[in-house]
Amino acid sequence: MLVARQVEYITPPPPPSTSTAAGPSSSPPSNMAKMTNELVQYAMNFANDSMHTSLCLQFNAKTIALACVYMSVKFTKVRPTEGKMWSDILGIEMEALASISMQIMELIADKKGCELPIFETIRCDLAKMRERKAMQTQRSSGGGTSVKHESSSAVPSRDPKRPRTS
Repeated sequence: MLVARQVEYITPPPPPSTSTAAGPSSSPPSNMAKMTNELVQYAMNFANDSMHTSLCLQFNAKTIALACVYMSVKFTKVRPTEGKMWSDILGIEMEALASISMQIMELIADKKGCELPIFETIRCDLAKMRERKAMQTQRSSGGGTSVKHESSSAVPSRDPKRPRTS
């Protein structure tokens, strides 16, 4: 069974150099192998970071893992093919993806003491996915009812802390 690729680099990396002093056994990895290695490494890093949060109490392991994969594709500058949305490819609910991503980004920002530029890209991407999902919902419901469209500011830079109940 042949499965079509569902992801591709936004900007493909330059082709490997053709000089092979060590011979054919040391050929550089293909773009697909390189992409896979990068995705796995970043996803594992995010999964490890998630262990320092309470995400395991809020979501199941598969949902957290899928959100880690989403964040890794954003870091490696990979996009879905055929104009698909990440939430559709990964099979994860938009709200869960946004919540998990935001919590992991907050943890990393706190550890590093700064916001990484890629975090703003992820926030914008989550907001765009949320808007597209709202538009799809409006179309599927007949379009007669108004759906509140959320702007890109709908994804806050920080999630509000829930008050403790004692």
